[in-house]
Amino acid sequence: MRDEDQGAAPSNRRRFLLAGLAGAGAALPAGVSANASDAGAEFSLAAPGSVRRRIEDKLRELPSLDDFGARGDGVTDDSEALQAALDWAGQRPGTRLRVPPRVFGLARPIAVPQSIELAGEVPGDGNSPLSGFRALKGFETPYVLHYSSVEGVAPLPLAALLVSREWVEGQDFARRLHMRDLYFDVDAVTAQGGVPVHGLMLANQQLDIHNIWIRSATGFGLWINTQRPDGTFMGALVDNLLRRVWVKGAGVGGASFTGPHGEMNFGGILIGALPGARDPTGAAEPPLATDGILDYCTVAVGPEALLGCRGNGIHITRSAGWRATGCHLNGAGRNGMVFEHAFQTEISGCYIDGWGVGAGEREGVLSAISCNSVVALGDGADGSLIISSNRIACRPVAATAGNDYVAISLRAGSMPTARAVVIGNTIVRRGAATHAVSTFDFGKAGGGEFEAIVIGNSAPGTVTPFLRPWDETAVRPRFTGNSFQFASAPPSLGWHPAGLRIDNDAPTPGAAAAWFCVMRGSPGNWRSCGRIDS
Repeated sequence: MRDEDQGAAPSNRRRFLLAGLAGAGAALPAGVSANASDAGAEFSLAAPGSVRRRIEDKLRELPSLDDFGARGDGVTDDSEALQAALDWAGQRPGTRLRVPPRVFGLARPIAVPQSIELAGEVPGDGNSPLSGFRALKGFETPYVLHYSSVEGVAPLPLAALLVSREWVEGQDFARRLHMRDLYFDVDAVTAQGGVPVHGLMLANQQLDIHNIWIRSATGFGLWINTQRPDGTFMGALVDNLLRRVWVKGAGVGGASFTGPHGEMNFGGILIGALPGARDPTGAAEPPLATDGILDYCTVAVGPEALLGCRGNGIHITRSAGWRATGCHLNGAGRNGMVFEHAFQTEISGCYIDGWGVGAGEREGVLSAISCNSVVALGDGADGSLIISSNRIACRPVAATAGNDYVAISLRAGSMPTARAVVIGNTIVRRGAATHAVSTFDFGKAGGGEFEAIVIGNSAPGTVTPFLRPWDETAVRPRFTGNSFQFASAPPSLGWHPAGLRIDNDAPTPGAAAAWFCVMRGSPGNWRSCGRIDS
């Protein structure tokens, strides 16, 4: 542009640019004329039902929910306008659809198509949404999931603020979807008939979700579902990235569904089908939602005192290839983090501040970190698991009768041998937490074997090292440098495995340097090793 044009009015500069594009044969955005008006340059994207707008400062804006007549006042039902916007974007793969910094009311689920990006601005935080969506009273849903389990087939009405359109249509596969900087406020609303409302229910491969807030969900906060409405399973939903997903209250109100071991409450984040789900032929869920990343995700206390969620904080039903790093759970009602069928799985740098805080009596073993079946592959590949540098805090619980509380629970699954490294985890007690807690629970859940290297983990003396005995022929952990391996005398309470070494941390001349458990038991059969020179 010439020097004398640098000071031209914005409308003149825009006209020069548009004329240059048209003269060069470039395709202009739909609805944009090269004869831009000097009086404000009025033009808009020609989407069906769009509102003509004045654009004074930009050559081109992203398509926005405003173009489709959405009000965004937080009380008006914008469902129809929002669905029209998403349908329009779905016909144009690669579209980035802007959500203005307002709250859009929803009275029914919105179906979001694959291959688009839904982008907000500053989503808000805590209980203060700025850019996103809110469930309205009288929420209705047409969707039903025919959930099959060992108990049979049961229709389960399904409601969420956003659902994957491909799931609604019963498709086998849904491609990638991007969402960022958005707030989903369920506001403790249930759909008609008391149906719990999930924040998001998605069924996409290669999800890219960043900086998403979900508040007061009566169902799951976020659910990546592998089971279609008719009960059959979808295709692979691999390579999902969930970063800075905040769930502030889930399972609010205590709604439940029937799982493999009875009634289960809705939790913060579920990846996979409902636990124990089977297809109409009775086949179990295959490894579908695998190979993903949970990065800096949070399940925090919501409207119910001390509860981040009623159910499990984070639950992945087929966790092969998953990595959870830097996640924070505050007040998980049942288990903290559950990684079923773990294979090449990593859990590192997470903070679990309270688990089992909402459990009733006789619910069994409740774990801060649980891998109930560390598996291997049929081609002979050994499974592996890394649990490292996690901070685990015991908080007061509601019930202790018939319950066992353990920090880390690992169980062998299929053949041949699964292996784990458990290193540098810390367990602490909050002052009011007086219930019995154990550090480790090892065992078998299938025909495979399990080996673990357990190094440098720390727990206070009031925490029992081991919950219960295990089959030492198939389950073979090796312990080095853990806090319970330093004492002034061999243990006199609790069960201990054969081969465990306790170093004398109060050495005196002539005393034993260490003790070995030569026969497992409670407290075990201990023999001294070496003498300290005078």
